[in-house]
Amino acid sequence: MFKLSRKDTSIVLFIWGMALFMLSTSLYDLLLTTFTAGEVIRNIGLAFLLFGAGLTPQLFSKPISQAFKELDQLSPIFFTLKTRFYINNMGLSLLFLGWVVSFVLWLMQP
Repeated sequence: MFKLSRKDTSIVLFIWGMALFMLSTSLYDLLLTTFTAGEVIRNIGLAFLLFGAGLTPQLFSKPISQAFKELDQLSPIFFTLKTRFYINNMGLSLLFLGWVVSFVLWLMQP
């Protein structure tokens, strides 16, 4: 397990809390109101992106220029770099797929 400072722990909890909040509100909207499939897919993709960003809290506690130079060297707190890469790419793919689904549903409207 990776040892985190209090600042990094609060960053991780805040980002993962936002991801869980988005997932829960999108499921609530899907079940109780009129929420399209494209919006749900986009919210799930964004939650994956937030989860992936929360895996490297060191990115948020360094100056921007230094953080982006070392982005590929920052070690995630739970998984390997390869797993973080797949989580982020799955989030981007789902985000793009949600936009495509919304566009196709918009085209099919009478």
